[in-house]
Amino acid sequence: MKNNLMIITDSCSDVRGEDKEKYNIEVVPMTVTFGEESYLEGETISIDEFYEKLVNSKAFPKTSQPSPEAFEKLITKAKEDGQEVLIICISSGLSGTCQSAHLAASLAEYEDHVHIVDSLNCLTGLRLLIKEAAKLRDEGKTVQEIVEVLEDIKHRVRYFSICDTLEYFFKGGRLSRAKMIIGSIVGIKPFIDLDAQGKIRQFGHGIGVNRSLRAVTKFVTDNERDTKYGVCYGYTGYNDNALRLIEKTKDILGVEEIDLTQIGAASGAHIGPGGSCVAYISKEPRK
Repeated sequence: MKNNLMIITDSCSDVRGEDKEKYNIEVVPMTVTFGEESYLEGETISIDEFYEKLVNSKAFPKTSQPSPEAFEKLITKAKEDGQEVLIICISSGLSGTCQSAHLAASLAEYEDHVHIVDSLNCLTGLRLLIKEAAKLRDEGKTVQEIVEVLEDIKHRVRYFSICDTLEYFFKGGRLSRAKMIIGSIVGIKPFIDLDAQGKIRQFGHGIGVNRSLRAVTKFVTDNERDTKYGVCYGYTGYNDNALRLIEKTKDILGVEEIDLTQIGAASGAHIGPGGSCVAYISKEPRK
């Protein structure tokens, strides 16, 4: 039945605001910390406020996984309402969120009715999985049928993310000052995706925006989309570069409906403003 399944995810899914109601999704927040100040992503700090602080704060932000108690509260509500629970978490290769969810199911004494999927994805890719789960739920699929689909397509999510600046690689300790300065002078734009284990990797770079966009068009041409599933675009801070990315790729991917969302704190802190990405389900698994 349509309302017999509660779907829960974490705020790294980039499902927020009106989308939570649109897709009928519960979202538990990650914690974002700037120095001594901590916030709950999407609750006590908005995405726009996060990017404002990212640019203006001297402290580099840190993010931490949702608490088991945040999951337990929602699971207990589902238990009281007699609902099954499907929790779709950020990749275990990036966070211990899945562990929090498992502990919460145990604390709520509802393990037999809580189904936890390690998405092996994050951000726009995780958002794609959430949207597919919501669609299948609303079509009347059982939670077991939904999990079966997610376990298949989670390995086929493909990303192409373009970072517009090296500044936040330096601030996050992943790049020396000298390399940042030299890279910025020549206009290096790092490319980022996730590997088969759901861990972030840099798989190349372009010199300047135009060459980077040519690289992404080749990528989406070479990695054919499975058109049964959607496409999601993302951006950090401002969407100018994402709009250019959309124009270059939407026809190749056969995009019928543009889904453009702002990327949250977990990756936004390391990418910095001006980043852009596309995520979709390909016909072959990523390696």
